[in-house]
Amino acid sequence: MWLAAAGAAQSLGDLQREHALAIIELQPKIDAAIDRGVAWLLDQQQRDGSWFGHAQPFGGGQTALSAYTLMKAGLAPTHPAVRRALAHLTTVQPTKVYAAGSMLMAMAESHDPDHRPQMERIVAELIEWQRGSWGYPLQPGDPGLHGDQDLSITQFALLGLRAAVRSGIKVPSSAFHDALRTVMRYQSRPRPAENHAEKIDVAGFRYHLNSAGPSTGSMTTAGLSALWIAREGVGKLPNELAKATDDSLRWGRAWLDVNYDVNDNPNFKGQRWLYYLYGLERASALLQVAYWGGRPWYLEGARVLLEKQAAIGSWTFAEGESDTCFAILFLQRATAPATGKNERGPRTISSDIPAADVAFKVVGLDDGTPQALWVTRIGAADGTRTFVVDAVDYLVDDHVIATVPGDGQLWTQAANYRSRWQPTTRGKFRVSVNVRARRAGADGKPVGDVVTCAAPVVEVAMREVLEDWMLSQAVWKPRNQLARDQVVAAASSELDKGRAADRAVDGLEGSAWICNKDDPAPRLSLTFDKPVQARTLILTQANGARGWLLQFDLVRRVNVFVNGSKTALVAELGVDELAPTRIDLGKQTRIRRIEIAIVERSGSKTNSGAAGFAEVALEK
Repeated sequence: MWLAAAGAAQSLGDLQREHALAIIELQPKIDAAIDRGVAWLLDQQQRDGSWFGHAQPFGGGQTALSAYTLMKAGLAPTHPAVRRALAHLTTVQPTKVYAAGSMLMAMAESHDPDHRPQMERIVAELIEWQRGSWGYPLQPGDPGLHGDQDLSITQFALLGLRAAVRSGIKVPSSAFHDALRTVMRYQSRPRPAENHAEKIDVAGFRYHLNSAGPSTGSMTTAGLSALWIAREGVGKLPNELAKATDDSLRWGRAWLDVNYDVNDNPNFKGQRWLYYLYGLERASALLQVAYWGGRPWYLEGARVLLEKQAAIGSWTFAEGESDTCFAILFLQRATAPATGKNERGPRTISSDIPAADVAFKVVGLDDGTPQALWVTRIGAADGTRTFVVDAVDYLVDDHVIATVPGDGQLWTQAANYRSRWQPTTRGKFRVSVNVRARRAGADGKPVGDVVTCAAPVVEVAMREVLEDWMLSQAVWKPRNQLARDQVVAAASSELDKGRAADRAVDGLEGSAWICNKDDPAPRLSLTFDKPVQARTLILTQANGARGWLLQFDLVRRVNVFVNGSKTALVAELGVDELAPTRIDLGKQTRIRRIEIAIVERSGSKTNSGAAGFAEVALEK
């Protein structure tokens, strides 16, 4: 079929070479697009390590998908953002299959054995939830009750179970066997392909079990992947089931051959396009298919994604965070990487101006790991001035962080005076080098007094540093004494319905109570059904992610009133907008009511006056 589509003008081998060369030529742009997408995704991470997308219906799902995507894009499991995300997931008990499957994928990708007990619990839940395939729980937290089965959920369950198996966790083969038989029931009846040169039968897959609805591209890729994973999980199949599986795969592949498109989701126009593209990548990798309908799916898909990427780095359509993840996973060929970067290399920042007598480099990853520092030149660039080195001082923000003694010899490139700098906070840093040396005479011996030669300063931005508060904040929920269903929140004003008072106690850093811009005395009050024992009040600013900073005013100072007291506890909030502010109440207190009055706010250029809190928490 492919050769017929390719035509007689070029041989199969010639076209394959042409497409391979086109991908190689496009690869730098693909890598740059992945980098921009990763940067955008990192900017959306909340202060507790989570991502906000689908946070209410699929707790943990988007966070797991984001962490999985970042690791597939080359970030190490030790990267601060990944560590924070995985730490956050340890506090999540998934109640939906999407979240459960995604969490298994992320934890497996981290290769951290500490996650195994939680993974085993999630696997047991998925097995309990299975009814041949999988559906939505009718009641959150009740694994025994499920609604309509659907193929989208089922593929995520199988992806999660496959990840668990690859991590050494035992999954009953019966789970894969039941899934295999059930997934085939999502397939439409085979029929002859229309408007096709060859006489072939095609059969796509549908969303609901035994549905009369249309077959779509996203569900057909899901069906093909689910069949492949389930067959892999069962192992050797009885002859009858093996033939039925082969037939189902053949009909599904033929349907996708006929209906293939990278510009839209076939038979589901304008909906779930990027979800379909990630499904196309996954099915193609599992089935080892390089061409659909005689066309190179990866090359064509990559070209479209490069064209559609927003200037800010995202692919923001119906669902920004998940859509961006799907685009990155496609470009990275996450299921079976064949091209592109598997690891993110270090960046190099150089200070090398010919007029200066010192040049140096800063080399390292923006992930909180040590940065290598070394001198690349001491003396005039044209060789007219040479020096004998007494010592090399490395400075960060005008403070000496390391001194490397000289060797009393004429400087050569072999003497690079290497050192290291360990960033401990996020921010932009001024890095420089001072070399204490004496001029070298014609014989290479030092002459004259010691002089200081300074290298031009370079700015090094460290965005991804694991600060002291971060891992603690990622696992804060179990320490919080507030239960959402046991507190009544009220406020002096609300910016809109989506910024209501109860958003400050919903357990989500991505939502917030925000007052009206013209509220002269913003106040949030919390009244508890039962008294709460606590000693520490925790406040987090409304802007919960790096990409959201200064969207609203920062709260600078508050007055806190406990149990109706007329005496205020005055507290200044920290200068770091992302870090939580901890307010000591003085002693363990039995709290029935707490009021927080905002007395100073500023900073936003777009919503001046609007301020509030993402979360208010109490700890013992």
